[in-house]
Amino acid sequence: INIIHGGKHGEGNVNIQEFLVIPATSKNYSESLSLGSNVYFSLKKILENNNLSTLVGLEGGFSPKLSTNQDALLLIKQAIEESNLRVGFDMFIGIDAASDNFYLENKYNIKDKANTLTNKELIEFYKLVNDQYHLLYLEDGLSEDDWEGWHELFLAMSSQTIIAGDDLTATNPLRLQIALAKKAINAIIIKPNQIGTVIEALAVSEMAKEAGIKVIVSHRSGETNDDFIADFSVAISADYVKFGAPVRGERVSKYNRLLQIEKQIASL
Repeated sequence: INIIHGGKHGEGNVNIQEFLVIPATSKNYSESLSLGSNVYFSLKKILENNNLSTLVGLEGGFSPKLSTNQDALLLIKQAIEESNLRVGFDMFIGIDAASDNFYLENKYNIKDKANTLTNKELIEFYKLVNDQYHLLYLEDGLSEDDWEGWHELFLAMSSQTIIAGDDLTATNPLRLQIALAKKAINAIIIKPNQIGTVIEALAVSEMAKEAGIKVIVSHRSGETNDDFIADFSVAISADYVKFGAPVRGERVSKYNRLLQIEKQIASL
C-alpha cells in the first residue's frame, strides 16, 4: 500500500517515488487491508499534527514536503507504531526508488547525501536504511541499465529483502531472462498493459514462477476504475499486488474487487 509519494509521483521534494507499507502474510486479505488503511489514516493525523501537507499524489499517497527520504521512513514507522502495530512483525516497509529519475552520468543524486553516489555507495545507503527500518521490499533500486549495480544489490540484500524489477524488466520476457541470468532480482512487477496483452503478461508471469521468483501484479500511475487486474492477480496466484493508497475510486475499486473475491472463495 503506497502511502507517501516522492519523485515524479509527488511534488518532487524527495527522490524515492513510493514509500509502501506491507501487512504480514499471516493476516488474511480483509484484515490486511484494514490494517493498511489504519496506518494510512494514522499517517494523515501525524502529518496534520506536524503542519505538513495531506494532499495526495497520483496514486493516493501523501506528498508532504520533507528534507530527506529518511524523513518519510521515520514518519511511516511512527504511523505503524501509533496504530499499535510492530514494524517488521505486523507491518513491513518497502520502497519503489524508481532510481532512473535520480540517475545521471553514471551517478545517483539523493537528498540524503550532499554528494552524488556511485552504485556501490547507493547500495550502502539502502543497507543503512534496511538496518534501521527492516525493508521487506525494494523496487527499482538502481537504474534500468546498471546491470553491474543490480547484481551487487542482489548479493548484498536479497537474502532478507525482496529485490524487484519494474523499469528493469518492463514485463518483458527478454528483459526478465537477462535479469535472471545476471542474478539481479528475486521478484518482478507484472503490468499487463506494460507489455501490451494479457497473454504476454501471463507468459512472463509463468517464466517468473518457473524461475522461483516472486510475482507482484501492479496498477499504473494513470489508472481507471477498471478492476480487471484484481482478478488477474488471483488467477496467476500473485504473491503481492500494488494498487496504490486505499483512497480514490481507481485504487479502491481494485481493493474492493479483492474483497469480493475473498468472500467468494470463502463460500466455496
